[in-house]
Amino acid sequence: MSKISPEKRRFFLAAMLLSTLQMAMFAPQPGIQKITTEVFPDRTLADVQTAMMLPSISSLVCSILSSFLISRRVLSKKGCVVLGTGLMGFVAVVAMVLHSSFWQLQLFSILIGVGMGFLVAPLSSVMFDQFNETERRLSMGTQSAFINGGAIVLSVGGGLLTRFVWYGGYMMLLLAIPLVAVAAKFVPKDIEAEPAPADQPKKKGARLRLPAAVFYYGLIAALNAVINNVCATNMSTHLDNAQLGDSATAGVATAIQMAGGVVMGLIFDKVSARLRDFTIPLAFVFYALGYLLVSLGTASLLLIFLGVFLAGMAMSLLVPQVLFSTSNCCSVENSAPAVALVNSVMPGIGGYLSPVIFTNVTQALRPGSTVFRFQFVAGVSLILGAVIFAVTVLRARKSAPRENA
Repeated sequence: MSKISPEKRRFFLAAMLLSTLQMAMFAPQPGIQKITTEVFPDRTLADVQTAMMLPSISSLVCSILSSFLISRRVLSKKGCVVLGTGLMGFVAVVAMVLHSSFWQLQLFSILIGVGMGFLVAPLSSVMFDQFNETERRLSMGTQSAFINGGAIVLSVGGGLLTRFVWYGGYMMLLLAIPLVAVAAKFVPKDIEAEPAPADQPKKKGARLRLPAAVFYYGLIAALNAVINNVCATNMSTHLDNAQLGDSATAGVATAIQMAGGVVMGLIFDKVSARLRDFTIPLAFVFYALGYLLVSLGTASLLLIFLGVFLAGMAMSLLVPQVLFSTSNCCSVENSAPAVALVNSVMPGIGGYLSPVIFTNVTQALRPGSTVFRFQFVAGVSLILGAVIFAVTVLRARKSAPRENA
């Protein structure tokens, strides 16, 4: 906190509080097994998992829309943050009224995604614009801690409420309503981009042109979402198959995963300063170890909890590093589309494809086995870590001559 200049501290704290909503889709996920077996037994597990991942698609579309509206100055970045926060609270109100059909489950997911699309990327873009490099590194790590802390509250509360009503997880989003006032009061107005010199010819679309590195980090963000979402969408089923717990236990497991994210988020700035982009392959190694422990823990909750803790640490290594590295590649002019791509569009694609890929592939290879599913994803994570390590070494070698010049 001492690294944040005094005039920016109120916004810093407001941004951290708003970040607790960024994993709103985790709130109903502890109830996946109950929803599949008791509420909509005519639907398959893959159907319910895919419905739960619809926020990934709607947030993708709406993050592009918010970026477009910001670039056209139809809405400000602050306006998008306020709107997105309000939509999160609106989901809870809708869920209390409509909760009898499968299409309503899909509606909830879509609305959550719309809120995320207008909240997540614009908020990060404001942070990119307001903070210097030291402040950004600290804020990215601290934000990850708050994101995971919010997910703990949402998932544990969602798991407990799901015991009473299947849509209880969505009701946890009532917490968003007071945060609308926080966003309206403490998120600063947009910084105007400096005009180009009069003698410099204006190129159409030059402001929004993104560096190639942004697309590289976007691909990594998508791969992270593919891997990370396996834990949330399979945990309740894995615990049920092992006879180790119910939706509330799955909520606790998700909370422990997020606790790992909190711990890593609080020390991220120190790890990132030392390892830089090598934190990314290290994160995939953490995923591999974590999922291997989850697969071996069918007779021990302790092993499962340790595994998900490591997976949470992996997420808080990778996501803030990707955001921090992206922030060093963009400017005030193109920060909105850059963040939309890296923090919403690509993770949205990855999150939606996660159950489509891994559930269907592992079901074909070994039907009904979540043990095999976690082992399979652990192997994929290790391979990705090795590939990205090699790419990071090559990128470091290419940039070295420029830095030494």
